[in-house]
Amino acid sequence: MVPQGSTTVTFPITTGDPTVPTGATVTANYNGSMQTATTTIKPNVLTSVKVSPTSVKGGSAAVVTGTVTLTQTVAVDTTISLSSDTPSAAEVLGSVTVSAGQKSATFSVTHHAVSAKKTVTIMATRAGVSKTATLTVN
Repeated sequence: MVPQGSTTVTFPITTGDPTVPTGATVTANYNGSMQTATTTIKPNVLTSVKVSPTSVKGGSAAVVTGTVTLTQTVAVDTTISLSSDTPSAAEVLGSVTVSAGQKSATFSVTHHAVSAKKTVTIMATRAGVSKTATLTVN
């Protein structure tokens, strides 16, 4: 509702979380006069996955933490798929959740003793976009 004496009002618009750019139309109606505006809702894209540290002695007490980051905060809890190409050296759970109101989340990487140096690729995927990080396990 536009306050008396004002000609405009600002209001929030809650949208879904599309996986592809999606058109949206907003229509206002006052006293028989209708105005329409269109916009495009862009997907919240996975921008990165990182691990820290990037090198570890397999099976040691060292803690390896991964972080996934999206382009913007999420309105609802959002799941990011995770995988490791060499789970015998370093493994991750199958997914991590970015909590509503956040744009990133952390996850644990469990590493194991290896007989030879292994380069492990950790992959995060959301809405068809994948990003990778490399962990060296010695």
